[in-house]
Amino acid sequence: MSKLAHLWKRLSPASAFEAAMSPHMERLWRLALRFQGNPSDAEDLLQELMARAWQHRQTIQELDAPGPWLARVLYRLHVDRWRRQGGLDASVALDDAMQVEASLDTQTVLDRIAVNEVLEEVNRLPEHQRLVLLLHDGEGYGLKAISGMIDVPTGTLKSRLHRARATIRHALADGTETHTTACQVSGGG
Repeated sequence: MSKLAHLWKRLSPASAFEAAMSPHMERLWRLALRFQGNPSDAEDLLQELMARAWQHRQTIQELDAPGPWLARVLYRLHVDRWRRQGGLDASVALDDAMQVEASLDTQTVLDRIAVNEVLEEVNRLPEHQRLVLLLHDGEGYGLKAISGMIDVPTGTLKSRLHRARATIRHALADGTETHTTACQVSGGG
């Protein structure tokens, strides 16, 4: 039996639970905040996750890396809340009709805009694209890990990630061109 398993047995259930959860709380908080969009709802979602995790504390103790399991439960709780509020259709379809220019230079566009504009565009994305973008680019999860979290094939995730990035790139390029034109007309820089 590993040293970690022996340590678990010596700790009280509450102490063992806290020890298992504490390394993951910061990342889970960021995910909850990104999923929910505001601190109050994020706290509620995280509280719901903690209650669920307490019920399954034995499972958490047996996992080598409980982080992905916790993120998956957090995501599913988020989707359940979203569906209860009527904000998510159970069968989210890809928006195949959307055509985005892929030739825009991302770095050039990002050099000209503020971070807040990027975040505004991320928040305008369809939920299925926003989720993949936040998990992959924001939290650093790989596509395989995300696939396991949300039960979506890796190929679909690649497509959603590409579309999300292209949509943001296109929207920000349009906004930058509009801003540049307005500055030129008004005599600004």
